[in-house]
Amino acid sequence: MTFFTVTGEVLILFNVPFCTVSLTEAAPTATISLGVVGATTIFIGATTAVDIDAEEFWVDTVPDPNAVDLADAVLDKAITDNIIATIAAQNVTAGAIRIDLWWLPLSADGNVVAA
Repeated sequence: MTFFTVTGEVLILFNVPFCTVSLTEAAPTATISLGVVGATTIFIGATTAVDIDAEEFWVDTVPDPNAVDLADAVLDKAITDNIIATIAAQNVTAGAIRIDLWWLPLSADGNVVAA
């Protein structure tokens, strides 16, 4: 699943995913990670999907209710590919995650657009 379409070179400064609807799946083995093609865990490693509940921040493999340490959300990663979620083991059948992303262009054509 593509969250953001990236063109050129961009620097991702902050990435703050917030769950608005709890994630569910057919079996409690689905995992979700956040990254780019070829580096699917560059932002957030594989996290058990059912552990990501509504009103929680997802900036690492242990979702955080109420607040998040911004040090966990600071990325400083240069990328040239779309930002994607990778689902493994089982399908995630429901849920919603809002991602607030702060970025800067590194190349003249550097841009990020929500997918």
